[in-house]
Amino acid sequence: MKEQYVISIMSHDGIGIVQAVSHAINALGGEIADLRQSVLRGYFTMILLAAFDSSTTAPAIRERLARVRVPGIPPLEVSVIAAAEDAAKEEANPLANAYVLTASGAQQAGLVAKVSALCAENGINILDLSTAVAQGRYIMILIVDPGPLAGDIGQLHHKLERFGAEHELTLVLQHYDVFRATNEVGIR
Repeated sequence: MKEQYVISIMSHDGIGIVQAVSHAINALGGEIADLRQSVLRGYFTMILLAAFDSSTTAPAIRERLARVRVPGIPPLEVSVIAAAEDAAKEEANPLANAYVLTASGAQQAGLVAKVSALCAENGINILDLSTAVAQGRYIMILIVDPGPLAGDIGQLHHKLERFGAEHELTLVLQHYDVFRATNEVGIR
């Protein structure tokens, strides 16, 4: 029987981290199911879900990954926890009912807190969030599951318009499929 673990890795960025981590997991007999990796201003982060034989424990995984060395990179920060039983049953494509919410406005303190509060207060789950500052403007791109408001997107649009006016933000909500279709670049 396989045991699922959620593994989180953080480090300074450098070439070869993904290879070294995935090799170490493979050497333990682990199978990576899902993985998200990102670099933020020179810092590498990765979170993944992997299945291991039941004889492989969280401390053994943590110890093996803590030994991973990548030239020029300090030791990795590693966290390993047992996954909830329902993690394996979760929908493989969580974006099927997802929406993309973009928020932009003048750079000011607390925008992530304000927008995330709006989401939490309305039962909207944030699946992914990226932010950037460009030319004095703060830009947020969120992938969200509208939860209870999925059945009334018009009501959600109204709440977003009111929120945007109150906080001097431009908010745009699009179904993920529409966003992807209108923003993908095709290479022929």
